[in-house]
Amino acid sequence: MGTLTIKPRPIGKKLGISINYTHKAQIKAVPFQRATGVTVEPEEFDKATGKVIKRTDSATMNQKIQATLKDVQYCLNECEANGVEPFKSNLDVEWEKLQQLKVTRETTEPQAQSVLHRMLGMLRAELEDLKLQVKRKEEEIEAEERKLKVYVSKNFITHIDMFLAQNDQLKENSKKNYTGLKDAVKLWKPSLNINDITKSTLNSFRNWLTTEKETRVIDLDSTEAYNKENPTATKTIYVKGLRNSSVRELLQKMKIVYYFFSDTYHYDITEVKKWKIGIKKSQNHSVVFLTKSEFEAVKKVKCENSREQIHRDFYLLMCNTGLRFVDALRIKKHHIINVENNLYLKIIQQKTTKPVQIPLTQDALAILEKYDYHFDYDKGNKEGVGYTAQIGYYMNRLMERNNICNYSLVRTNYKNNVAKEDESKIKRELINSHTARKTFINISLTNGMKITALKNIVGHSELNMIMDVYGDGSLNTEEMGKAGWDMPNTPTLPAVTNSKMKVVA
Repeated sequence: MGTLTIKPRPIGKKLGISINYTHKAQIKAVPFQRATGVTVEPEEFDKATGKVIKRTDSATMNQKIQATLKDVQYCLNECEANGVEPFKSNLDVEWEKLQQLKVTRETTEPQAQSVLHRMLGMLRAELEDLKLQVKRKEEEIEAEERKLKVYVSKNFITHIDMFLAQNDQLKENSKKNYTGLKDAVKLWKPSLNINDITKSTLNSFRNWLTTEKETRVIDLDSTEAYNKENPTATKTIYVKGLRNSSVRELLQKMKIVYYFFSDTYHYDITEVKKWKIGIKKSQNHSVVFLTKSEFEAVKKVKCENSREQIHRDFYLLMCNTGLRFVDALRIKKHHIINVENNLYLKIIQQKTTKPVQIPLTQDALAILEKYDYHFDYDKGNKEGVGYTAQIGYYMNRLMERNNICNYSLVRTNYKNNVAKEDESKIKRELINSHTARKTFINISLTNGMKITALKNIVGHSELNMIMDVYGDGSLNTEEMGKAGWDMPNTPTLPAVTNSKMKVVA
């Protein structure tokens, strides 16, 4: 429709900068022109860019040019909005309107600002009054809830659900821990208010967890004694008091939920942050895993059926790779890579979300190819690996039948910071899916693998995790011999037929 330009015009020996608009259809080619108020030397204006240069105040000058250009563009837009051609006469009209608008704005804006400030003050005062009304109403509701002994609005159990809803990215294990916290609080104090979490509250909850919280372990002596005293009754009594590790986990989760809602309810978390759990972390002095000979025995046994075989083979796959159950179940062909003519298994671990690269053993490759990289449970033909408990079930059956791991272990548990030896258990009954990972770690360490290399394979970022939790710390004559000590060839004590080792469950 027309041409909009930044045009220098001579003013004596200098240049005055104007904004010109020429409409192509106008009969008289008289441009619409407006001065920017900028006057410069000829060498101080770059015609190619339409900008002032070589001056200390170039930025200010260019701002003036752009402001006038913006005003002319505004007038062009107004002509278009009004449905008229942007001839010079029409642009003159719009320009005058714009100048009047500016004058009006300059005179009325301070008044408008004053009015707006007064309105804002009134709105803020009204908001504070509404907040006060809401607070009073909340207090009324809480008072009624206290009478009923049910705190719905600030009930801690309700806030565990709210926390989970707002943190849906949590891993499944973490979600289970928060659900466990919810179940525990329901049993301990279902009416607990989130505002009532204090150091005293945490102490009371900890004491209840360590002494009163029922476990899933049956107290055989108490059950037998009760049923003897009450012949007509049949009652199962469970062991009370959780282990150190479980108590620590639940208390940590309670604090996390409490911290999460501190901004919502404006309570001070300083004192709770200073509170110490007071439950020591217990370390494994011995770890349940298959020895090299037990591992070889499991490899050689004949399975009764295809279901037992796939679970045995899947366990051996985990023993050969050190992978957790959930990661081993996900292995597909694309996870196998070739690096300098060596096969590796590269997969991102679900628990840590970090990649791990594991050299592939011949046994692991054979198992993967045997099942065509597919272990998932098929509901149709009821074949495959479904969940971790099946691993323990089939391994226990297989080992019992073939007399593998049929010796007793005394389990050591920690409750309320005190070590306690529970009843002994047959070792095969303690073999579950995670012992495959421990088997891989301990056989690798025994055979001389560098612990730093092992750290990279199993995906643990800290060496002490491997040493304290997964590595076997028991000391025997073989280990003493490795250290250079002279050991007797024949023990002076008779051999023990039913050997026992202490195990932290």
